[in-house]
Amino acid sequence: LNGSLDRFFDGNLAPIIETTRGCPFKCLFCVQGTDHYRNVRRFSHKRIQKEIVYIAKRMKKHSKNVGYLRIADSNFGMFKQDVEISKTIKHVKNKYGWPKFIDATTGKNKKDSILETVGNLEGSLVMYNSVQSLDPIVLENVKRKNISYEVMRQVQIDAAEMGVKTLTETILSLPGETFKSHKEGIYQLMRMGIKQFTNYQCMLLKGSEMETNESRKTFSFNTYFRVLPRSFGVYSDERIVEVEEVITSTSTLSFEEYLNSRRLHLIFIIYYNGLRFKPLIKFLSIYKIDIEEWFDKLLLNIDFSDDLKITSLFSDFIMETREELFDSKDECFDFYTKEDNFNDFINGKIGGNLLMKYFSIATFYSWKSIVNHAVECAISLLKERNANYHKEFINNIHIYMDSLLASGRKSDEILSSNCVHMIYDIAKWIDDEFNCIFEEYKLPNGVYAEFSLSKNNLEILKGAIDVYGDDIIGLSKLVTRVQYSDQIMECRLIDS
Repeated sequence: LNGSLDRFFDGNLAPIIETTRGCPFKCLFCVQGTDHYRNVRRFSHKRIQKEIVYIAKRMKKHSKNVGYLRIADSNFGMFKQDVEISKTIKHVKNKYGWPKFIDATTGKNKKDSILETVGNLEGSLVMYNSVQSLDPIVLENVKRKNISYEVMRQVQIDAAEMGVKTLTETILSLPGETFKSHKEGIYQLMRMGIKQFTNYQCMLLKGSEMETNESRKTFSFNTYFRVLPRSFGVYSDERIVEVEEVITSTSTLSFEEYLNSRRLHLIFIIYYNGLRFKPLIKFLSIYKIDIEEWFDKLLLNIDFSDDLKITSLFSDFIMETREELFDSKDECFDFYTKEDNFNDFINGKIGGNLLMKYFSIATFYSWKSIVNHAVECAISLLKERNANYHKEFINNIHIYMDSLLASGRKSDEILSSNCVHMIYDIAKWIDDEFNCIFEEYKLPNGVYAEFSLSKNNLEILKGAIDVYGDDIIGLSKLVTRVQYSDQIMECRLIDS
């Protein structure tokens, strides 16, 4: 409010604010789980209101293409004040057109307050249902207690009725977790109705109880060091990078299982987040094939695909996952602060978020191959069941999903519309909640369907590309700063 941060409104950087500090929970893996952070403190509502308005005015003037706000609170939405803050953000969004997307971790308790907070923001904020794990042994090991399955499921129902998007977080390599329990936990969350996943690796944070020698010994942690994505600077002529320590195996999780879990995470963000493959998933359910079976098949068939784009996507991801790990902090630091490597780090050629990098490659550069792999695995399952499935209809689902996403290697290709010939009206089938009488959607002689971005999505994607660029480095940033739905095209049937 005194203007000291005005120079950072530069058309590229996104603002971050914190309204509340401290956390009432005791999670072993979190620094704020220690007694030091037990008391929750917050700024006055008047000050926060002034800051949000102050930021909004300058974003509109200097950074009109940066529609992103991050709120650093640990449990946003859990307190009454957060409801009022959401009303302020809604007001400035209507007046200044910012923010379009808010990244904030919402709390796990007081669901009514959280739902009201998220609802006020009208799609700009996703509601978090962070569980970290669903295994009771793991939760006991990390001193965490999740809300009950019934309450969590009701939250999903309430959120869906309000049109609120939900997201959950899990952490790989927590003490006591196995590959089987980790995967089953994710499947359980899908069955619960969670629409989006973020899967983290377990960092040993300095100051957390998990980072102590006692915890390391008790749970047999094996760790490596890697650089934190986009965390670098030059201070007093010295190159500085941030290094984190991650758990890559425990007494219950081997290193190979760690790598396989990482591959599973990439499959989930490609094939589940954003529900781009919902038509195919619903088609399979008509033939009594569960989504879990399809995901198992996706994972199993990666190495046997005839499409080199699929096999290389996942093999390159695992290769880079191995290569980003160093035996010591000093070894990692020395590598990234060498002049050539540091320049590559600054330019985004190395040291980025690998999940986002390969998610971007999948959705922008290899989308047709991604869709083809999805359909091939679905058909394989149908044949294994000897199902008398509707071949023409699944072929039209294939065409529909193939055309649905704004993708390509350059901005013009990403933003352009496309036209395809279709025999079945898949869009109407989706609107009708996936009716199993397929012939009701047959189009006499077939028609053409045009897929194009809505005015709003076109504006968001074009603005983001203008800020971050259309190379894979820029797209890796873009996908963390827009919503999945912003990349989806609208389908319109045309006569010719």
